[in-house]
Amino acid sequence: MSESELPKEDGEVDWNAVFGLLRAGKTAEIPCVNERDYARRAKQVGKRAEKKGIAVEVIRGEGILRVEPRPDAGATVTAQGAAEDGV
Repeated sequence: MSESELPKEDGEVDWNAVFGLLRAGKTAEIPCVNERDYARRAKQVGKRAEKKGIAVEVIRGEGILRVEPRPDAGATVTAQGAAEDGV
């Protein structure tokens, strides 16, 4: 399930809303009108997510960048280790 994010009045993305969705395990969609927007916003979301400690996958769509939360590597390894210990 995805929820679209509308840009603020000045055309910039509401990053607080984007990361709120990602923290809730939801997908955020960031509108992009041209190739420059795709490149700039993909770079921005990657850097901002890294600073906040959120692993994301950025997928280019028709007129949007879809940003999906990914489980971080540490959580995945812990879950696998717990399963192995229980065997």
